[in-house]
Amino acid sequence: MVVEVGDGTWQKRLDAGQCPKCRHKLEPHTVIAGVREGTQFLKCRLCKLEIIQRDPKEALLMETKLMPSEEDLCSVPEKMYWSDAVTIIEDVIEDCLDDADISNEAEAKVREAWKRILQG
Repeated sequence: MVVEVGDGTWQKRLDAGQCPKCRHKLEPHTVIAGVREGTQFLKCRLCKLEIIQRDPKEALLMETKLMPSEEDLCSVPEKMYWSDAVTIIEDVIEDCLDDADISNEAEAKVREAWKRILQG
């Protein structure tokens, strides 16, 4: 569970060395063996709450970004305008229909299909 915004009571208790849940004294521990070897955490002996202490840089790598940052928004290349895209495709269609040996019926179908695509 990650709490993003609160009233600050948990942080005040942590700063005072108290368990945020039960206000008992927190004790620092380091995992000696196993998968989490070397992990440092605070542990409450009363309610068994464990708070893993991470390097702030490491925590940033693990956070989930729900909204793009300003840097991400600015780094995205500008999208093509719809009208420009339509003009390009119309030019391609015209060039292909003019250059190829296409029957009048097939040309009519292509133009009708393009008209339908533009209608949405």
